[in-house]
Amino acid sequence: MSPMKVSVAGLGAIGYGMAISLIRAGFDVTSYDINEAVLERFKATGRRTASSIRALADGAGTFICVVATAEQALRVIFDKTSGALSTLPHGSTIILAITARPDFVSGLQEQIEGFGRDDVTIIDCPVSGGEARANSGTLSLMYSGKNEAVLSKSESVLRAIGTNLYEIPGGLGAASQVKFVHQIFVGVNIVAAVEMSALARSAGMNIRQVHASVMHGEAASWLFDQRVSHLLDAKSVPASSLRIITKDMGMISAYCREHRIGLPTAMMADQLLKTAAFRAWDLGDDTSVINLYGSATDYGRIEKAQLSPEDIGILLLGIHTAASIEVLRFAQHFKIDEALLLSVVKEAAGANKAFDAVVRRFPLNAAKEQRFAGEQLQALQAQMVTILGRVSEHNFPQPLCSVACQVVQLAGDGLHC
Repeated sequence: MSPMKVSVAGLGAIGYGMAISLIRAGFDVTSYDINEAVLERFKATGRRTASSIRALADGAGTFICVVATAEQALRVIFDKTSGALSTLPHGSTIILAITARPDFVSGLQEQIEGFGRDDVTIIDCPVSGGEARANSGTLSLMYSGKNEAVLSKSESVLRAIGTNLYEIPGGLGAASQVKFVHQIFVGVNIVAAVEMSALARSAGMNIRQVHASVMHGEAASWLFDQRVSHLLDAKSVPASSLRIITKDMGMISAYCREHRIGLPTAMMADQLLKTAAFRAWDLGDDTSVINLYGSATDYGRIEKAQLSPEDIGILLLGIHTAASIEVLRFAQHFKIDEALLLSVVKEAAGANKAFDAVVRRFPLNAAKEQRFAGEQLQALQAQMVTILGRVSEHNFPQPLCSVACQVVQLAGDGLHC
């Protein structure tokens, strides 16, 4: 029996790794990317490529779309002269592996049927984990759709690219809801890692010691570990494009404005990312945001603040706690099960110890506005205020941490943000 034919549209950091993982698993893989240099690099290793999206789709039983934006996905799938629907075989499956607004994804099956291809089924399948996990086939996948039989048929493909698979109930768009909520942690935790690193640098601290202290404490997160390690050794530890997370956080902020949802910490992270992007600071990855906080020549500039690694951990814990509160409130908007969300976050890029602690210490109850009220958050906010006071004396900017402190205060007082 010949291997299943799988086509991959998009050979970026994630798509490239997906294609390699599928080949390693024994699938008959063809790939395409609009970037000719990337396509040639892939082809030079002896792997098969296509000359266009139409050629890529021709003969593909499974077509994986892993491009950067929703607009690109629409062109890849629906363009009447160059899109995949024109040449996909009867009964094919499209796996949409992008981060997009849930209300965009939920209507795609109807659009496909309106195109005259009611034989083609689309699966909503956003991913998380980054370049290294894409290369090793260990991504976290959230997937949903309207056809249970198609979901089951596609499982072998999904297991070739991911080790943590979460079937999300609710039909097309449900997986994107979970990914949308999860991305708050990604955007906030990236900026938090950078802001805390810059603070530690300006306070004359040993960044490696700070990193070790944080990762052994309650403020540990996957992205703090990864991004600080990247800042210390960019050649060995990859990061992600500033453009991608800026796009994701921009979508979240826009959605929340439209639906009157208050997420102050997430929106501050969005604005800081936008500032870095607007000033063309994208030096290849999202840690470029560190330019907001001065330069390496500022090392030791605020040593008199007398900060310790433990102080950095408390501020970081406050940021993660604020983000956790906002994630839970956003999840309530989509009616996402908290146990499912906790399980997804633990194995995805947004993983952090604070979220588990917040869910455990503040179980959901009928009085939602009072959920987080109490002495625990008030005590954390008081610690943050003391540390931020010492930092503020030296005019060092702490925009994300300052907003997070307010979120923790309001939640601890039983008030909405």
